[in-house]
Amino acid sequence: MSQWYLTTIQAPTAWNTTTGSSSQPIAVIDSGADSTHPDLAGRLVAGWNFVLNNSDTSDDYGHGTAVAGTIGAAANNDIGGAGVTWNNPIMPLLALDSTGYASYSNMASAITYAVQHGARIINISLGGTSSSSTLQSAVNYAWSNGAVVFAAAGNSSSSAPLYPAACNY
Repeated sequence: MSQWYLTTIQAPTAWNTTTGSSSQPIAVIDSGADSTHPDLAGRLVAGWNFVLNNSDTSDDYGHGTAVAGTIGAAANNDIGGAGVTWNNPIMPLLALDSTGYASYSNMASAITYAVQHGARIINISLGGTSSSSTLQSAVNYAWSNGAVVFAAAGNSSSSAPLYPAACNY
C-alpha cells in the first residue's frame, strides 16, 4: 500500500527517533472508531460518545476509523497501512453523528473530556464555517492545560476559515 503522506511529513525519519509513547493517548474527535479493525484492534482506549451520551464509540459513519488509522494504525503487521505513531493509544471521542453532522457543543465537550482524561494531542478532522465562543473556550482550556489541538482546514480549496482550525491556539 502506498502511503505517500508518510514520506511527505518525513515520518520514516522521525521513526528513527520515536514511534510514540504507549502511555500518552491521542484523542480523535470524530465519528468514533471500529474497534474490530485489524490495524486498530488493541490500539484504542476508552472514549466517550457525545452524540448519545454513552461509552459506545463504535463508528457508524466511517470517517473516524479512517482518521484513527492515519494517526495510529499498527505497523509492520502485513495488514493495511501504518499510522504516524505506532505506540500511542487512540482515544475515540464521538462527536459526529451518522449523517456527518457535529455540533460545536459536542466538539467543545470532547476537547474538554480529552484534556481531563490525559490527552495532550487532540485531533479534530472536521469543522464548521462559523466562529464559536464555546469552541474557542474549549481550545483555550486545552492550550492552558498543555494540550495541542490539531484541526482540519477543510477540503474545499477555500481560504474561508474553518473552526476550530481558525480558533486561537
